[in-house]
Amino acid sequence: MAEIDQGEDSSSLHINACKLHEKYGDIVRYGPNRISVNTTSGLQGIYGAKANVEKSDFYSTFSNFFGVPASVTIIDRAHHAIRRRITNQAFAMSAVRGMEGVMLDNIGDFCQELVNSNEAVAIGKDVRGWSPARDVSEWISRLAFDIFGDLCFGSNWNTLKSPENRPYLEMISKGTAGLLLVGYMPALLALKVDRIFFRKLTSNTRKFEDMGRQQTEKRIALSHQDGVKRDDIFEGLLAARDPETKQSMSALDLNAEAISLIIAGSETMATVMTATLFYLVHHPSTLAQLRKEIDETFQSVDEIRLGPQLSSCKCLKACIDESMRLTPPIPGLLPRKVIHGGLLIDGHLLPEGTEVGTSLYALHRRESYFRNAAAFEPQRWLMEREQTPLAYQAYTPFSLGPRGCPGKALAYAEMTLTLAKMVFLLDMQLESEVADPDPAAPVEFETRDCFVVAHDGPNLVFKDRVKRSQVQ
Repeated sequence: MAEIDQGEDSSSLHINACKLHEKYGDIVRYGPNRISVNTTSGLQGIYGAKANVEKSDFYSTFSNFFGVPASVTIIDRAHHAIRRRITNQAFAMSAVRGMEGVMLDNIGDFCQELVNSNEAVAIGKDVRGWSPARDVSEWISRLAFDIFGDLCFGSNWNTLKSPENRPYLEMISKGTAGLLLVGYMPALLALKVDRIFFRKLTSNTRKFEDMGRQQTEKRIALSHQDGVKRDDIFEGLLAARDPETKQSMSALDLNAEAISLIIAGSETMATVMTATLFYLVHHPSTLAQLRKEIDETFQSVDEIRLGPQLSSCKCLKACIDESMRLTPPIPGLLPRKVIHGGLLIDGHLLPEGTEVGTSLYALHRRESYFRNAAAFEPQRWLMEREQTPLAYQAYTPFSLGPRGCPGKALAYAEMTLTLAKMVFLLDMQLESEVADPDPAAPVEFETRDCFVVAHDGPNLVFKDRVKRSQVQ
């Protein structure tokens, strides 16, 4: 077991974890009582259903800001089991299908806004003109935020078309960075020194809490109006009861849940979709292969809906999965605390009280699990599972076990609908075209670890495809 001093900028924690494991091995001590494990057996032993752990005190920070824990931050396992049985009802596939219309409306507006401009420019010999360069990180974040406002609160924040609510996007990013900081250094909150040294970070977290609380209060008030019933997540949370204890969620619980859902439902999806577009435009042959699949599967844009046709698009899902492997939206380790009896990981007995976890960014780049691990190769997910068993064991972007993400089905629905429609309707490229990169020097979408990742770019240009005018 190697022991090192991390001592690096928190925004590059995921990159440092990868480098440390490459240098020191599978198990690294990165703090006096903190262990990082970079193996599939360690992943299962820490996060699996039978793991002798609970969430670490890192997650108590959420309650310091938001009053009570959300399902993703509850430490007590029995309490979490109750909350999870409630929240699962709001994310059932039947509920996701009820939200499809909201997603499609927002995605349609998004595709139109990308090409709407009075400043269309010609690129090379193409005289039809392209849109001005769009920072895809910004535009996808607006889309994801608008979709989740509709899905969670029944209120579209309209950041695609209006700048009024766009400051919330920066607030969320900085707010989660504040959570990451004080999660590892809770004394900052106890002594209130965060208000002196890290005022902007934690003040944004408090502003984010205030925004979430206001939205929750408005949505609860809306639910009390006669005859109002909405197919959104909040409706599901309001109606859900734990089938065993008959418990429901209080207003404080709903507020905490809604805030965590905004982070998990908008920021993480925006990262994956942006990363997918980044890798596609840097690999034009893969983009062409994906476009061929979409064009052969759908005759019109109206056919792009949830169902067997979309599910049959194997290349589409492979591109998303490969992008999520290279750019997990929560790249750092999710800390767990060993409870009474200790935890045996890869031959090492970790005593009670030890914090332990696995960084997905590091695990997803382990060469023994993923051939050409740094390269964008969607075809690895088109092979039979038996051909690459270690890759499937290591690939866990939604985590696993009882704490795995309940919104996985909703996430894939949003991502596949958005990317399929974009590929069908729009041509896209970097401001200057690129050839497929040399596999020996693969490109990488750069991110910053703010618990969920933050990122900029790529800057792309868009235009309507000729096919679009032919099918509408």
